[in-house]
Amino acid sequence: MRSRWTLVGALAAAVVLVAGCAPPPQTAPRAVEVHTEYGRFCALLEDGTVRCWGGGFTGDGSTGTLAPLPVEVTGLDDVVDVGVGVGHSCAVRADGTVWCWGAGNFGQLGGAPVDEATVPVQVPEIEDAVAVAPGYFHTCALDAGGEVSCWGANRSGQLGQPGGGMRTEPVTVPGLPRVVELSAGFVHTCALDESGVAWCWGANERGALGNGQTDPASPTPTRVVGLTDLTSIDGGWLHTCAVRVDGTAWCWAATTPTGVAGRRGSSATARPTTRPCRSGCSGSPMSWA
Repeated sequence: MRSRWTLVGALAAAVVLVAGCAPPPQTAPRAVEVHTEYGRFCALLEDGTVRCWGGGFTGDGSTGTLAPLPVEVTGLDDVVDVGVGVGHSCAVRADGTVWCWGAGNFGQLGGAPVDEATVPVQVPEIEDAVAVAPGYFHTCALDAGGEVSCWGANRSGQLGQPGGGMRTEPVTVPGLPRVVELSAGFVHTCALDESGVAWCWGANERGALGNGQTDPASPTPTRVVGLTDLTSIDGGWLHTCAVRVDGTAWCWAATTPTGVAGRRGSSATARPTTRPCRSGCSGSPMSWA
């Protein structure tokens, strides 16, 4: 009996020892960025890959099929930035190249217009990008030198170019100081310069440019009035918001034909706010809650 239990004990000890030496279970890489637009989502993971899910064009070779779970975007690694537009998405790799997938009927993927690209295609002529900002039918990229290039639809001057139409290859946006952050809205684009000042161009029907006016559209970057010391900016459907160094959020223009960005109460929703308004303000455009 003693020898039997000795053998059992030895076997148990061996099992414990082997289990202790076994490698830990594999864990999925964590997300470092998540972007969303119009029911589509993409996450940049810490291993430099991208996962997308939601309303189609996930970059894995599928078309408009709904993807309820994240799928890996085909052929992308060493990604440092990712952006999601209304019908397309883009990513920047560590080598400075930009890759886009999804709807491309206005040239927003770079190159000749196509109905769609189910896997990423490289945008021509960009080799030193650090950030990318897809909009509705246009895309913009920020390079390491602080310059902005845009391509795709230009009906409202959202590419920073006069003449409407579209551009199938990147064109440089003139008249900007050195830019450190970039965001594309529905049909307008905004940038934040290194001094903390915001600049916007494109559609302005409801005051999304923040220049105190509604219409006309401006292909020339215009300075957002009354705001300095900004740390980030984000263009939305018909509005724009920014964050100041003190942590306050400021928004301007309409979110809907009757709604005003960051405004509370029915009495404050009759007209767009064309000058920056601290989020949550009510009454006149420049009064605070």
